[in-house]
Amino acid sequence: MAYAFLSYVREDAPIVDRLATTLRSYGIEVWLDRENIAAGSRWQYAIRAAIRSGDFFLACFSEHFSQRNRTYMNEELTLAIDELRQRPTDRAWFLPLLLSDTVIPDRDIGGGETLRSIQHVALYHDWSDGIRRILEVVPSSAAAMVNAQEMQKTVGKEALARVLRSLDTCNPDSAWELTRYGAAAVPFLVDALASASDNLFCNIVFELGEMASEAHAAVPLLCELLDQQQPPNTNDRRLRAIVHALGGIGDARAVGPLASALLWEKFKSGEHRCWYELLHSGCALQKLGEKAKSTLQALIDSDDPRARVRAAHVLYWAEYLSRSRYVNEAPDADVLSLVDIMTNELQSPDLCLEVLACLCPIGKHAAFKDTAILPLLDESCPSTCIAAIQTLSCLHSRNVAVTSKLRALMDSTNSKIQSAALRIKYTLPRE
Repeated sequence: MAYAFLSYVREDAPIVDRLATTLRSYGIEVWLDRENIAAGSRWQYAIRAAIRSGDFFLACFSEHFSQRNRTYMNEELTLAIDELRQRPTDRAWFLPLLLSDTVIPDRDIGGGETLRSIQHVALYHDWSDGIRRILEVVPSSAAAMVNAQEMQKTVGKEALARVLRSLDTCNPDSAWELTRYGAAAVPFLVDALASASDNLFCNIVFELGEMASEAHAAVPLLCELLDQQQPPNTNDRRLRAIVHALGGIGDARAVGPLASALLWEKFKSGEHRCWYELLHSGCALQKLGEKAKSTLQALIDSDDPRARVRAAHVLYWAEYLSRSRYVNEAPDADVLSLVDIMTNELQSPDLCLEVLACLCPIGKHAAFKDTAILPLLDESCPSTCIAAIQTLSCLHSRNVAVTSKLRALMDSTNSKIQSAALRIKYTLPRE
């Protein structure tokens, strides 16, 4: 299997990740500093060793590189040029790639030639053609190439467009036609995302999640797309599709971005459905299991009360569902301690609505906290009062003080509070 070293500047990380995704789908091993340097290693030595032992050196030039006064990419180029001078001139090893319309540095490589003497590939001009030209030089694995060639023969540009249009209408046959090629389908799906409608975007991303480990190469792009969903730019449908895919693929690289999304300020004040929005990223973290547990525990141990509440909510379900065969089994002390973490923030004006919403799906397992909710049944703050009523109805509270207060609110002068209290009338124990 060919092994290619990718040299780039940090500003180009998103497009370099896309390039790495495409090359890996063809069975080409890619070396990226962010992924291949082990913790505790001397990174400069690791980079030098990777360049010297690599089958190819792919230098990614761009406007970002040209604008930098200092960058370690210059050191990588120096090492690569020294290595290039020792290699046969009739075999390609150094491939200049243009990520944008820029000028390749005029650096001496010996024999009266410079880097500009080496034929470059302009990926910014035509991505597909650029990938084809790279593959003419960098050999891919036989199995991946066969799948990719079969894909190209069976699903050409026109056929692919037709399949994508059909996928836009949720035709299950189209999804099967694309995903049956496994990892070879990933570049086609990824490339289609750039100009996809909301519906097509969500269907493609959903299919990537269904492909599980075969779609590992799409994780960097999905993480980038997740970051683009930060408020106020959140598109709920796209957000749900992305986190579903990241959870389904199960790659540890998604833990950090998903944990960050867990802390977004994306919940509108007074909306009692915030637990549902929270679980979008939370469910994906649950699917990642042990890979995400340490990250969630670190959030619980942090000084940020919002982080503690949300992480405790996610861990509650991850721990409870993993230990309990049936939903109605009693949770153990460790699981109930997570409920304590949430309810400890009930008196926080900024968090009480969110905590109430998080307690709703927990239901009777949080019933022992009903008296902690009692002070929130205050008619002077209608939104909080209504949220507390709804939460208590889910907790099936049997506390006398709580049920007495709920019955009193059925005669409230505030019509919304009265309506909320009347809706749970028949869930209360008989007098």
